[in-house]
Amino acid sequence: MNWNLQSIITLSLLKKPDNLSKIKSAATYNSIDNYIEALQQGQQSITFPEDNNYKQLSNEAAEQIALAEKNDIQIVTYWDDAYPQLLKEIDDPPIVLYVKGTLQQSDALSISIVGTRHCTHYGKLAAEKFAADFVSNNIVITSGLAYGIDSVAHRSAIDNGGITYAVIASGIDKINTQISIKLAEKIIESNGAIITEFRCGTNAFPPFFLQRNRIISGISKATLVVECGYKSGALSTARHALKQNREVFAVPGPIFAAKSIGCNQLIHGHPRLGNAFMAISPTAMLEDIGIVVKATKQQSTKEIAFNTPEEKLIYSKLSDQPQHIDTITELTGLDIPSVSAFLLEMEFDNLVKQLPGKHYVKAV
Repeated sequence: MNWNLQSIITLSLLKKPDNLSKIKSAATYNSIDNYIEALQQGQQSITFPEDNNYKQLSNEAAEQIALAEKNDIQIVTYWDDAYPQLLKEIDDPPIVLYVKGTLQQSDALSISIVGTRHCTHYGKLAAEKFAADFVSNNIVITSGLAYGIDSVAHRSAIDNGGITYAVIASGIDKINTQISIKLAEKIIESNGAIITEFRCGTNAFPPFFLQRNRIISGISKATLVVECGYKSGALSTARHALKQNREVFAVPGPIFAAKSIGCNQLIHGHPRLGNAFMAISPTAMLEDIGIVVKATKQQSTKEIAFNTPEEKLIYSKLSDQPQHIDTITELTGLDIPSVSAFLLEMEFDNLVKQLPGKHYVKAV
């Protein structure tokens, strides 16, 4: 493919034909002018649509190049070495990716983690655990920068020294909440990347989220659905992954929990949703997709520097399941004022986390 960048962006802006048809046929022409002429003359399987003003699109492509340079955005085309290899294999690969940050090697291993915007504590813990273990095995975490599970997965990857990609449904200059903007900045600062197929100036629009989901799954070797309801957008990502012949896993949840319905039905093999493997642990999931898991140093109470024997006792009674302070008091045999004081000190030392309603879990 010897076209210049402006011509390739112009190609991507054409409404028809579909991306794969453009990619397959365009490479046989010496220039976009020859390609457009062939479309207009009906030499391709589809005629050039009248609402596509070629010169106007060419001018817009030039504007996009200028905007990208101004905003430190990379424009990566399907034919570039930096373009993710797995994404090339899907039925509808983007011709152009707009990227802010750092793309890893094109063959870098990625797993996508997706789920509901309104996750429970159980879902948050699961997303944190899977993301942390994945990055310890040099796996890129890909998600969608949304509230809930997406953000938890991104933050866990960053907090554990890993790389994460956020695939968005708008132009990079149109991320529309301060929380998402700050998270995007952290992703970039941590050598990750914000990725989109939508040009600068494009606002997010509901159909665009479904469209971008194929990129989240397409860039990844496997997709993990952590927590979602029956109509969650995460199920769209799972369906794309299945269509792309990628492995799909789902974290099981309580049968009466609304946020676990989608995951449980995926595991059961719902005819509308498809079939997913049960994700019982990060190690099991990685082994299922053929990844040799690195041996990791396991944390133990002996490796933690406790200030008092009482702190060690309290810690031994905690887990990753929330426990009320009254339960902790009963299990330890200590009085409530003492338990409260010790827990506060342990919070300062990042040994425990306090959740709403005076519930506590281990932080390490």
